[in-house]
Amino acid sequence: MNIASRAIELKLKEFRDKVAKQNGIEFYKVLTNDTIEAIAREMPATNIELLSIKGIGPAKSKMYGSTILGIISSSKQELEVSHGGEIRSVSAATISLASDVVNFQGETAIEKKERIFTVSEFLDHFNQSFSRKPLAIHGEVYDSIDRKGANIYFKIKDRNEEATLACYMRASVEERLGIFLEEGAEVIISGFLGVYKPSGRFSLTVTEFMVHGEGLLKRAFEQLQRRLENEGFFSIERKRTLPQFIKKIGLITSKGSDAEKDFITHVVKRGISVERLDVRVEGLQSVDMVSRAITYFNSSGSDVDVIVVTRGGGSLDSLQSFNSEQVARALYGSRIPVVSAVGHEKDVTIADMVADVRASTPTHAGKIVSEGWLKAADESNKHQSLLYENSSRLLQLIDRTTINYKMSLDFSMNKCIEGLNSFLEREYRHLGKNAYSIFEQASFLKHRLITSGENIGKWIENNYVKTNSEFRQLTQLSSRLLQTTQLNLNTIEERISILNPIHILEKGYSILLKEGKGITSIKDININDSVEIILSDGKLKGIIESKNNL
Repeated sequence: MNIASRAIELKLKEFRDKVAKQNGIEFYKVLTNDTIEAIAREMPATNIELLSIKGIGPAKSKMYGSTILGIISSSKQELEVSHGGEIRSVSAATISLASDVVNFQGETAIEKKERIFTVSEFLDHFNQSFSRKPLAIHGEVYDSIDRKGANIYFKIKDRNEEATLACYMRASVEERLGIFLEEGAEVIISGFLGVYKPSGRFSLTVTEFMVHGEGLLKRAFEQLQRRLENEGFFSIERKRTLPQFIKKIGLITSKGSDAEKDFITHVVKRGISVERLDVRVEGLQSVDMVSRAITYFNSSGSDVDVIVVTRGGGSLDSLQSFNSEQVARALYGSRIPVVSAVGHEKDVTIADMVADVRASTPTHAGKIVSEGWLKAADESNKHQSLLYENSSRLLQLIDRTTINYKMSLDFSMNKCIEGLNSFLEREYRHLGKNAYSIFEQASFLKHRLITSGENIGKWIENNYVKTNSEFRQLTQLSSRLLQTTQLNLNTIEERISILNPIHILEKGYSILLKEGKGITSIKDININDSVEIILSDGKLKGIIESKNNL
């Protein structure tokens, strides 16, 4: 174990002891010694890499993951600073018969005289040393491929040199990747070196491989497509619609890639939360990383509404991780709806066919998951515009009606005054001509004036009452129109709220699931079946003890 690994191991044990003491539990229930040693040896840099360590499941990753990764990162930085920016360590894989050798336990020791191994000890030490880190080797499948049941034996050679390497692989590796090796295929293989002790035969145990060559990849694609299609992986009936209003997305892609930037640009402005997992999207380990990321979102208690798997375009070589059977089965088994946006519009992968929704590009995926909010915003804007237009028309009608009644009242008053003035002028001239009868007619004129005044007052009063009544009617009409508009908006809001499944659950309803599928009839469930009940604030699990028809 090198210096950096040893420092990380000590810090992890200190952290484990502290957590165990605080919670009053045994040390091994936090992290076992084997798990700590594996973490210190592998030095994972992401949650996905941490999940590959034996003893670290989704629950422990969620509780201790950030702290463990922080310990690894800080330990590396401390060593870089203390050694001028370079971590100097002696690997346990270094074998030397000089003065500086590696002892049998794999720890560095400076001995004054050389260590002599037996053949068995040397081969054990060699196998132990090279079993710690996988190697990636580029070559061409050479000679015949020997398939013996679950085991495959083959050789690879260097194209430019006369060099060959014997390889061993389990048949399940081919099945998992959905690609079957052929003689002459150019490959990059990953695995562990070892020596078979009885024969001293040196070989590489292959755990993963990639293939170069359009022909082989195309045939593998077509074969896997036919096999999965026969199993119903692409069935339209099993594909789920996305939630109308997506609040949180689980994004699986390479950190800092153009695909990530293009996708996030279209969702953050809608206020959608994004939980990102950084994975390799091509090359060795990408199949495992993408599959584990899908499993992580489905088993970690994550509250994402949709999983989005995305990357940029490329050739069949670069997209082969998304044409693998392992990724296809991970997508098929996801309980959370999945959007696949792999490559450009012309690129179609197995992952696209299995996913619930296929987007032509990362940008298109961003638009798809934002569509519900975009439509709601457009609908709200339309109703706001309609309300504004109706209110404007109503105010204009009130203004015109008020002006018309005022003009009518002014005209009537002027006509009344003009008529009175004309009458007085005529009477004045008549008095001048007939002064002698003024006293006789005074009484008559007085009566006429009083009567005319009363009539004028009644006419003015009648017109005022009529004007006031019509104005009140107009005001009531305006109020009813505003109330109707408000009721329409409330109805729309209630309909949107009714569509929210959380509100339905809060009313006392629940969702009954059996093996991840919703149960709507008593015929679909039997006694002793294991079920899951989803309430508004959590989940319950139980066993059916009895059932009765209504």
